[in-house]
Amino acid sequence: MKKIIIAALMSIGIMGTASAQGIIGDGKTYVSVGAGRVTATNDERTDYSVAVGREINQLLRAELSYDYLDANSTTNVARGQAVMGNAIGQFRVPGTIFVPYALVGAGYGWNTFGDRALYQVGAGVRAEVTKQVDLDLRFRRIGNFDNDAHSNVVTAGVSFKF
Repeated sequence: MKKIIIAALMSIGIMGTASAQGIIGDGKTYVSVGAGRVTATNDERTDYSVAVGREINQLLRAELSYDYLDANSTTNVARGQAVMGNAIGQFRVPGTIFVPYALVGAGYGWNTFGDRALYQVGAGVRAEVTKQVDLDLRFRRIGNFDNDAHSNVVTAGVSFKF
């Protein structure tokens, strides 16, 4: 529970800093929500995620994300949570609404992940529906630095830019 509170306070701090620096309102700061499936050896679950991010330039974004994985009653795997910091390289396809990207991140997971440091690598594509709303389809491979556990996560989400 302490870790959830710390993650929430970090998010609030980031948003407070962004507001104080006058970067909110330029359309480069965003909040995303998503859901999808997690697959691992003998395990399938649902992932719910929320992220706060900032487009640094046309090719790079930075993001802080929180994932909640529900319990799987058929395999008795407990709930899991993870907080990650991500760097995202992106490229807008000229003349389209599509922005494919690759991401790399590191963070911390507890419960299902065995309370340890995590990494993730992935790729996805965003579609700019309006200037304030993007749809997002993302694949991530999440593992621990001991390389004894990993999961594949596919999520769909929506981002609100402000």
